[in-house]
Amino acid sequence: MTGELGTGGLRSVRLAGYFTPGRPLERQRNELIDVPLDLANDEDELYRVVERGIPAQNIRPDDLLVVEPRPNGNAAAGELVLAEHDGCAYVGRWWTKRGRRALMDDVKVPIVEGRGVQVVGAVALIARGLWS
Repeated sequence: MTGELGTGGLRSVRLAGYFTPGRPLERQRNELIDVPLDLANDEDELYRVVERGIPAQNIRPDDLLVVEPRPNGNAAAGELVLAEHDGCAYVGRWWTKRGRRALMDDVKVPIVEGRGVQVVGAVALIARGLWS
């Protein structure tokens, strides 16, 4: 994306939920937040990062993850994704080769792997500084 994000005004959108690495997603449908008009599409889901971030992915507490939903539970190899495994949520690089399904960190060490790993969506943007 080129240009400056947020130059076109604000709009209210529903927060999809809260994300803490290694914990269940706290899905939320009642909280409205004001975001720049060009931050996300109507189909995107927005998750606020709470408690702790993921330094290797430059994700910090209070960041907003703009997630493109993947209803089929898959993504392209190497894509940064929000995924769930055994009821807990993680962010990492998606890996699927020769039947292997894994979420990898930046040094290609599995965070979680197995048939139970399901992609929630691709992380299209990590937005910072939107909270007062």
